[in-house]
Amino acid sequence: RCIGCGLCVSTCPTGSLTLKRKPVSELPEVPRGVTESYIKLGRARGKMNYVGLAKMQLKSKLDRLLAAK
Repeated sequence: RCIGCGLCVSTCPTGSLTLKRKPVSELPEVPRGVTESYIKLGRARGKMNYVGLAKMQLKSKLDRLLAAK
């Protein structure tokens, strides 16, 4: 089963194996950061709604302001 690691290509003694890049339309969207990852995961699990998101952002901003003092 292929997981796309490329090990088979680099170790193929005859050079008959190759990997092809997927089209852009098939590539998964990669989150920009950890926070975005958690938000997407929470939404996928049905545990993150807009109220929860707003609370999390407010808490994050308050924590950063308090830490700066």
